[in-house]
Amino acid sequence: MSSTTTRTLRRTALGLGALLVLSAVVAAVLFRLDGGRWFIVETPSMGQSLPVGSLVLTTPTELGAVADGDVITFRNPESGVVYTHRVARVTDAGLRTRGDINAAVDPWVVGADDLVGGVSFSAPGLGWAIQGLPLFFVGLAVVWLLTIRVAVPRRYSWRVVGVSLSLAVTTFVLKPWVGLERMTQAAPTDGSRGVLLDVVSTGLLPIEAFEPDGPASVPLVDGQVGTLHLTTGADTGAYDVLTRLDLSFGWWVALVLFCLLPLLWTLAVGLVPHEPEPAFEPAAAA
Repeated sequence: MSSTTTRTLRRTALGLGALLVLSAVVAAVLFRLDGGRWFIVETPSMGQSLPVGSLVLTTPTELGAVADGDVITFRNPESGVVYTHRVARVTDAGLRTRGDINAAVDPWVVGADDLVGGVSFSAPGLGWAIQGLPLFFVGLAVVWLLTIRVAVPRRYSWRVVGVSLSLAVTTFVLKPWVGLERMTQAAPTDGSRGVLLDVVSTGLLPIEAFEPDGPASVPLVDGQVGTLHLTTGADTGAYDVLTRLDLSFGWWVALVLFCLLPLLWTLAVGLVPHEPEPAFEPAAAA
């Protein structure tokens, strides 16, 4: 592949990327001007309906247009904190809400002044990407500046390594892949020793939550709630729970290939012959 063709493909890819980013920005501005709002879910209270890291878009709605079962975004009448919960009951005083995995209805009543809007669109996982974009782009800018004077083809190889490192740092900071939160803990109803612990997955990948030195385990996907009967900490009252990935063989293969992409790319770039880039020569004075 000639250097001219490579530069053309690179410029085309950059142009398409810039066009996509510009289109997304324009769409976001128009949506905001029309009264829409967007939020990123930070707590697991909505379970699998809206897992942690979901992007939620809301549109303005009147209190009288809300019905039982609708998912709405509102401000806590007491603290002003924004929540996205499901309407459990419409009353004359306002709306009673509840998170899908919460045991009880929220203690407040949502009035017209507290209502932000109804959820019109949600995308699990997209909020993680939006949160990570600023840090990722900073990493890309640093990589580009550090490699601008590196000769081809090493420049491409170093940039692939830099992009991979930027992605790794971003995911290390956000930790979107695997997460687990403890919920409620209760004594077994049959009188057996130990505790029943409810846990919820807050990461994008399927996991298995398990008792380190006991038989209890439960598979979970993003936003799913599971119950563990823990017994090994009964004597001390300290119950430990660990997690491990719970992927099928096909997903393991896909994950390994994804991790190897930077290596495969740098090897391909190093093996393909590249024409030297033309040296810059200043124009002769007239």
